[in-house]
Amino acid sequence: MTHKSLKTFGLLITVSLTLVSCTPSGPVAPREIVDLSPTITPDLPTRMIGEKLIADFGFRGETLFEQVIGEDPLYYQDSYITLFNHAGPHVDAPVHVIRGGASAGEYDLSDFYGRARVLDFST
Repeated sequence: MTHKSLKTFGLLITVSLTLVSCTPSGPVAPREIVDLSPTITPDLPTRMIGEKLIADFGFRGETLFEQVIGEDPLYYQDSYITLFNHAGPHVDAPVHVIRGGASAGEYDLSDFYGRARVLDFST
């Protein structure tokens, strides 16, 4: 992972943790929601976590976009996106590492937003 990507990754984790750790008690509607998601591109996994980690863990280093077009019995067009879910901000639900743990769908959306302070480490 390059120094620049490490810095970006660290900032995203810091902001994500800040968003979760500053959640006020009780549900409060946000005034603004900032989407921290990276742009989905074919090189997303490699861009976010680096070629070495992708290779070390045996993951695929690309996002796949596939179009499906059919003509019979009628015309249709659809698409698939195969996306590596650990690139960029995300939630590791307990089920990710604990057999029988809670899934992300078992949490209320308000558990994932709240007051935040954004820190700029870009210098």
